[in-house]
Amino acid sequence: MDIPPVDYVRIHPDGPKILEANTQAEFYHHARLINLPLLLEAVTPCGRLDIAVLCADQSGIVAIVEVKRQGRAIYGESRQIQRYKLIGVPVYGLNSVKNAQRLVATIARKHRTDPGISWAKIKTIEPLKRRDFWSGPDKTRIQY
Repeated sequence: MDIPPVDYVRIHPDGPKILEANTQAEFYHHARLINLPLLLEAVTPCGRLDIAVLCADQSGIVAIVEVKRQGRAIYGESRQIQRYKLIGVPVYGLNSVKNAQRLVATIARKHRTDPGISWAKIKTIEPLKRRDFWSGPDKTRIQY
């Protein structure tokens, strides 16, 4: 059985796109180089976080990084980002491998000494599975 070669670049009609996992891996690599503690794919009542930046003693979260594949926009008003903001820490967006190192340096500079939000407090956040949101051009109400 032949194993196909690993394809890190998805061929798209508009040209090659770097996969989201590769952008996340690049961020992780740069964070580990400066000993910035992270948790990938952290599960919280507000959803699964792509990257949770932890406080120094790893007792809580100081920032969240939402990763999208190259070229995809990250909207601060999206339902996903609004859910993440309920945790009470800054939410950063990353959609380019080129910006990974700069974002790691920014987060380390701004949040390395922050106490963060504890895991115990995060666990008490009410899950948002049944809240109403307004959506669509006519602002119709939908159940989320």
